[in-house]
Amino acid sequence: MIDLAAAAAYPDVQVQGSYPITAAQWADGPHQYFCFVSRSSGDGITGSLAGPGPTA
Repeated sequence: MIDLAAAAAYPDVQVQGSYPITAAQWADGPHQYFCFVSRSSGDGITGSLAGPGPTA
């Protein structure tokens, strides 16, 4: 999860997700999804944009 308030400091922030490439890989598990945050300008991000994470 992304902290939207912190991400607002970067008008060019972009988010990309990644997961297993085929249905067979997904079926074999584990089911993981990776999230990448960067800036379209290529400039760095200072600090963390991590949000609170999932709740139970």
